[in-house]
Amino acid sequence: MSNSFRTALQAATAVALVAGANLSAARAASLPENMGGDLMALVQDHQAGTREHEGLSSIAVRDKVGRYMVEIYVAKGASYDAVRAAVVASGATIDSEMRSFHSGIIAAWLPIDRAPALATNRGVRSMSMVYKPRTNVGLITSQ
Repeated sequence: MSNSFRTALQAATAVALVAGANLSAARAASLPENMGGDLMALVQDHQAGTREHEGLSSIAVRDKVGRYMVEIYVAKGASYDAVRAAVVASGATIDSEMRSFHSGIIAAWLPIDRAPALATNRGVRSMSMVYKPRTNVGLITSQ
């Protein structure tokens, strides 16, 4: 390889890395901040078409269709019924709900690509991924 070719290749690689980092940062910046960190990481992976956080998929509660179980917390002062309608309109299937917990909480099976749009709803205080229960964790906790 000649020096000029090597220099051009290094410059092109550097430009590609910087562009990729900027694109990744832009995607992260465009996601609502009220999504829990692990849910946000899964959404980022889905949007980028990567599997950087593949381990999160294995510890998340998912159904046979591939939807994730998420908990949606209703914002104080927001209409619970309006948030519930938005959850259903997003393509989610409500699994359980509790109106009496603070302003309300809804557990639903949600397609991962719909999470950012639902999180931007003004009545959604926060959303988080539901984790599989851990069993058989050791002698100390076993009986």
